[in-house]
Amino acid sequence: MSKKISKTPRHIHDCDKCVFLGTWYRYDLYSCGDKNWGTVVARYNSNGPDYTSCNIRHAKQIEEEKAEGIYKIYPRQNALIKAMSLTLKI
Repeated sequence: MSKKISKTPRHIHDCDKCVFLGTWYRYDLYSCGDKNWGTVVARYNSNGPDYTSCNIRHAKQIEEEKAEGIYKIYPRQNALIKAMSLTLKI
């Protein structure tokens, strides 16, 4: 997961409350809300429903399960983990 983060969004995102974190691979990453209870978003297209999201606490759980090898992590989940790690650095 060492790909460089681009600071230019590739896709249209219509939530004015979200903070753009960067583009990682094909995903525009966003954070919405606070660092404990907020949401992370990984948008992969400009079409309205073409994104995946979860609570930051859930992203932390996914990261822990990935580290423990509990189950296979898919690209969208990796994007949420990356968004969570960037959110915690803000």
